[in-house]
Amino acid sequence: MTTISRDAAPRHRVLRFAVVTAAVSAVVLNVAGTAAAAPSPTAPGGGAHVTSSGDPSATGDAGARAQLSSRERGTIRYAVPKRVCPKPAPGELSCMALRLVDVPQGTKGAKSYVAPAYATGPTGGFTPADLASAYGYTPSSSVGATQTVAIVDAYDDPHALSDLNAFNAHYGLPPETSTSFRKVNQNGAASPLPAANAGWAGEIALDLEAVRAVCNRCKILLVEANSASGANLATAVTTAAAMHATEISNSYGGPENSSDNSASIAAAYDHPGIVITASTGDHGWYDWDYANEGSSGASDNASNTPASYPTVVAVGGTALALNADGTRQEEDVWNENGPDDQYGLDPWFGWSGAQGASGGGCSARYQAKAFQAGAAGYADTGCGSTRLAGDVAALADPYTGFDVYATYGGSGWATTGGTSLSAPLIAAMWALAGGSGGVAYPAQSLYDHLKYAPSSLYDVTLGGNAFCAGDSAASCSAALQAETEPPTGNPNNLVNGNSFYSSPWPGWAGLLDCGYARDGSETTIAANTQCNAATGYDGPSGVGTPQGLAAFKPMRPAIKMTAPALLKVNTAASFTATSFSDPIPGSTPASYQWNWGDGQTSVTASATVSHTYLAKGTYSIKLTVVDSNGRASLPVAKQYTLGYAPTAAITGATTVRVNTTHTWYAKTTEKNTGGKIVKWSWKVNSTVVGSASSLVRKFTARGSYKLTLTVTNNSGLRSSKVISVSVVS
Repeated sequence: MTTISRDAAPRHRVLRFAVVTAAVSAVVLNVAGTAAAAPSPTAPGGGAHVTSSGDPSATGDAGARAQLSSRERGTIRYAVPKRVCPKPAPGELSCMALRLVDVPQGTKGAKSYVAPAYATGPTGGFTPADLASAYGYTPSSSVGATQTVAIVDAYDDPHALSDLNAFNAHYGLPPETSTSFRKVNQNGAASPLPAANAGWAGEIALDLEAVRAVCNRCKILLVEANSASGANLATAVTTAAAMHATEISNSYGGPENSSDNSASIAAAYDHPGIVITASTGDHGWYDWDYANEGSSGASDNASNTPASYPTVVAVGGTALALNADGTRQEEDVWNENGPDDQYGLDPWFGWSGAQGASGGGCSARYQAKAFQAGAAGYADTGCGSTRLAGDVAALADPYTGFDVYATYGGSGWATTGGTSLSAPLIAAMWALAGGSGGVAYPAQSLYDHLKYAPSSLYDVTLGGNAFCAGDSAASCSAALQAETEPPTGNPNNLVNGNSFYSSPWPGWAGLLDCGYARDGSETTIAANTQCNAATGYDGPSGVGTPQGLAAFKPMRPAIKMTAPALLKVNTAASFTATSFSDPIPGSTPASYQWNWGDGQTSVTASATVSHTYLAKGTYSIKLTVVDSNGRASLPVAKQYTLGYAPTAAITGATTVRVNTTHTWYAKTTEKNTGGKIVKWSWKVNSTVVGSASSLVRKFTARGSYKLTLTVTNNSGLRSSKVISVSVVS
């Protein structure tokens, strides 16, 4: 398989199975012919066995990549990707991080890569500057300071803060503070924290450092679940939302058909207005690449949750190539295995193992949101009206990966990838864009840009995340027929020795490619962009990858409100929607929605409407416009207080001398919005003596007088104040 390096453009993938030796052919000849019955309702009726061979040797934790010296840059090296977390057990989810492990040339399963000769991370992966240049954003933007990105993972990483600070120090970023970084348990408390776990600690280090690399000024909230159970991780997500996270990144998953996938768990990932990202998986379409693993290896035949929940942003993975100046050269679907891989499906001899590929596939449980199902090209995925776990994509290929510093569960710096990388990258870019912008399900913004402003997205058109890895059905089938006995050109018909202990033996390898029938026939399926890249929308990359931050911002109309300066009780007032604007070309206002704040609402086609308030009070008037594409604006609001009489007071002497001039002043308070005093009336006893805001008067006779001030506001409401004035000699 072709591996993309940053020193060369990615080449078109070419099918190349390893040559099968005569000895191997003799061993496997006709074995698959014994599997005449389907092992499950969706399994093919017959099977064939792939006879390619290859085996990566075990490397263990000690195989992490050493820090590269300058002389090692630009040289060919060999490595295998290693999962930091095991395959999920029933009822549990697994983290998606893959650490690249250097091995000697000739190691079974190893792939070559070239560490770029120009500036890179400590072990040859991408740096924060590389990512910023490739995707077009400014990591230090002040917008990030308004956002809190939550990272949800299982178990505790006791070195999370110190490792993040080591990463910061290496790249010249300030150390974390109690405000910039917080770590809590799944209930939101600082203690007790869960037990430590080496694998999940490696995941935590990747997530934290990816977010900090993209968004230098974001607040980071790490929420650690007690375990990797679906229930505990769901509790942690709910806690992150309750703690006012604006983005929540989830770099883990498990098959949708797991028994622990209840409605209550799905509901924990439904927080309208919060960006919730989820990794699509590291083992390809329906986790087909698990068929390359050990005695229990087989496809999961299902997409992963939480990525398949329609309330989240499902993030797939890409392989990224850069030009020498750091700009993006090309990006295609990440897939380290498939028919173009020299090891193919090989559990019989050598145990090459799963190499990794971006996940995804149609949900068997959840319907797609209208904005996804209505996207141009969605019909070609074959998902119908169901959810496809793939909304957007970003770097995941561990061979180019991102350099991460991890102490616990790691060995210092290591190049790390998987869709565990792409999910926090997208969450942090969304934070730099200012969050959801009030969109209930923020993925809608991606689909709006795909339709109306595609220049904000990079269209990933090469590769695929299933067995054929984007190659044509004809080429893939021809190669497969040459390498199977009895021959089959349908990857979904394969059996293999991964189910050595199963009965009947050998077992079905599972669903491996979306472009073929699942009934045991040799039929190909035309609607196959569910697992193959295409122009526009496709399953492996969704809408594509970001070009700047525009695609994360809502494409919604805007409106302003013209309203009276003053409202009166029991008097109709006129309000007008003005200054309609819309980023979607050709959009017009479809309706105006008025919420009057008194329990009454109005929906009108006209921009002008009247309303009458029947009682005094304070009311918040909100106007929302819905455009001809069904997009609603953020509400504009104006608050009114109306119906209150003014209060009046008099300042001045209450004892004066006869025949001496004195001045009394009106002191008033006006509560109404736009209210003001328009009339003053002064009386001495019953005689009107003035109509200004002050009274200048001389009393000519001794005695006690009643001085009355009456004020009237522009609503026609009035009040009075009376004081006694004693006139003495």
